[in-house]
Amino acid sequence: MMTVEEMRAIRERLGYTYEMISKRSGVPLPTVQKIFSGTTRRPQFKTMEALEAALKRADRSRYDTYYDVLGHEVIQVKDSGIAYDLCGTGDPDTTDTTDAFGGKYEMSEEGLPIHPRYKIPIRKQGDYTTDDLDKIPGEIRVELIDGVVYDLASPTSIHQMIAGTVYTIMSNYASEHGHQCMPYLAPLDVEFDDKKKDRVQPDLFVVCEKVMKEGEHAPTQGAPDFIMEVMSPSSKRMDMLIKLNRYMRAGVKEYWIVDPDKKTIMVYDYVSNDLAHMYSFDEEVPVAISGGELAIDFRIVQRNLDAAERIEKSNGWILRR
Repeated sequence: MMTVEEMRAIRERLGYTYEMISKRSGVPLPTVQKIFSGTTRRPQFKTMEALEAALKRADRSRYDTYYDVLGHEVIQVKDSGIAYDLCGTGDPDTTDTTDAFGGKYEMSEEGLPIHPRYKIPIRKQGDYTTDDLDKIPGEIRVELIDGVVYDLASPTSIHQMIAGTVYTIMSNYASEHGHQCMPYLAPLDVEFDDKKKDRVQPDLFVVCEKVMKEGEHAPTQGAPDFIMEVMSPSSKRMDMLIKLNRYMRAGVKEYWIVDPDKKTIMVYDYVSNDLAHMYSFDEEVPVAISGGELAIDFRIVQRNLDAAERIEKSNGWILRR
């Protein structure tokens, strides 16, 4: 949740008046004035949620705009979080029908407004399904967890280097040990069941061969055995709370959260109930699903990060880190 100070900064950057914020959020004008002036010390959570949604929805700085090889404009969200552009201002009674890009909503056959960017009916968060996600243009990256749509930030060079290095180590190990488990890199969709309420794109995940008992049939869907997410400042809440809980409920056996800023790896071994075990980038991190036979040496990860930064700088080619 944004602080009032952060909201003030966005308001100033957008040049919004209190009247405009009130209209877009559905929050009464006197309440908006009291919150931004500091008169109201402890605003209600629902009120702050509506204000945050309205400001985020209107804040174009959340997005990168570029053109693909065909010259088509592509808009990519920079940060991870609830897709405010899908749930409007957070207030179902608002009359505001403009989006962050100045567009107006068309209506679907269901009688619901169609978001001009996502091209799907705007439903209440929690009511979306994978059928809705199938209609979103391919260049827009989102995830669905418990029926809630989340914007998915584009990966950074650090992000890709960490995931790629760990993937390579795991892939080599799988090749040397008969491919009983197979690692996969994003972007690749994962759905946990047939309820159509979840579709995620883990940075890296591992699926192991299931030993079938006599008369047992292989499941049509299921959770990966191992998932790793590389955290960014904007995805912290997503990785450490929302996905942590959902992956555990889905039956994931092991979950790693890598923090490049703090150079730490938080390991959750759900099978052994060994939760929140912390490692650093100067250690080897054992992979629980391998029975301790495989360990990822994060000193190799750090060396690759250092080399990538040196090469980028020498070429004047600085990627978003």
